[in-house]
Amino acid sequence: FFNYRTEARWGERQALTMSKCSACHVVSRSKRIDEYTEDYNPGFIATYRSKKARVSFSYEYLDREFRENAMAPENYYDRAVHPGSGSNVFDDRVQYQNTKLPYAHSPRSRKYSHIVKLDSYVPSLSTGMFIGSVYSETENKEEDLKFNLKTIFTRLSSAMIPGLSFNVHFRYLDLANQSIFVDTNEPVSNAGTNAGHTWADPSHGGTYNTIDPDFTRNSAMSRRQYEVGLDMVYLLMKGITLRGSYEWREIKRDHYYVTSNDKETKEHRAKLAINARFKPPVIERPIRATLTYKYKSIDAPFANVKAAFKGETTITSNGAFSGTQYWELHEMRNLTLTNLPTLTHEIRFDTTVPVYDRLSVTAFYRWIEEKNKAVEWANKTHMPSLSIWYAPLDKLSFTVSYLYKYGKTNSLLCVPVYDG
Repeated sequence: FFNYRTEARWGERQALTMSKCSACHVVSRSKRIDEYTEDYNPGFIATYRSKKARVSFSYEYLDREFRENAMAPENYYDRAVHPGSGSNVFDDRVQYQNTKLPYAHSPRSRKYSHIVKLDSYVPSLSTGMFIGSVYSETENKEEDLKFNLKTIFTRLSSAMIPGLSFNVHFRYLDLANQSIFVDTNEPVSNAGTNAGHTWADPSHGGTYNTIDPDFTRNSAMSRRQYEVGLDMVYLLMKGITLRGSYEWREIKRDHYYVTSNDKETKEHRAKLAINARFKPPVIERPIRATLTYKYKSIDAPFANVKAAFKGETTITSNGAFSGTQYWELHEMRNLTLTNLPTLTHEIRFDTTVPVYDRLSVTAFYRWIEEKNKAVEWANKTHMPSLSIWYAPLDKLSFTVSYLYKYGKTNSLLCVPVYDG
């Protein structure tokens, strides 16, 4: 087969950027959209069928190009002057000023991917196996940056035992997002005590610790991920089905730390559900009901290891060049914070009662409790709802629903301190 697709998008969307003092102040404008996406997608499918087995093999290649023809919006940055004297003493503390610069630019990109699938089924054993693999490479054509993805997925499904069906799966994922070196613009001050120097240059006689504002931005996305799971369905008796699942996942990040000395996250997820379908003597129509329990345990979820400060510290305020600098305050942060739980319990119940052929009532309830004691974070939510469906005519129906949601979250709060 060979598929070709081209897509053009025109219009506007909101574009957001920072202004004034970093992310405390933002500004947005309408951004023109003139995007084009072009896909070339060749491939083939080979199939073998017999009474003993069915096997299919497929390969698919994708070549995708994206380009944005519209001009990026621009933001004008005023000159940074002293609010009292009007002098240019802040020239060394801003990267750009007194100029108009673009933002929210969508770079031109190119993506290549290879997809291979092998699917087989043996009717006599009621067993099937699937194996799939994907390799893709996405390149930012303007910055010469690449993002690579490699994944392998396998699944074994079987229903050879009467009343029991199950499937086991394994997934391996490798994401490699290229790092980028950020070369910061360091202007030289032309007024004030620091004239002739950059702010990070202590040669003017300052006693504060210097800083190199240039840095390499490593991607938090780069990782290797392993996943193993089991799903089972068992028919307890007529109209009652038991479902269960378990999944283990491990994430090994290349660069990003989720604790002070660890870059790995381990997850355990379990689910148990019972589905019932029965016909009471009063209604004489089948009532459906489902009760589900979910458990999730996560060791070291995604977090910011320098989100806040806890403890005692000493700062000095002996003038602009001898006092504690703002980057030194940031480096003092030693407390990890996250809004992700390490332990989750969830209970869900829903039932549908057909009062008669044209009227049914559905009730639903969901309760969630999430905790992360390490960062003193907790969340509780419960959501009941009621829905009524009525069809006075064959081609006319009405649905009325009510949902109530109550949640309470407890968390530590970090107030950033910065005095310009």
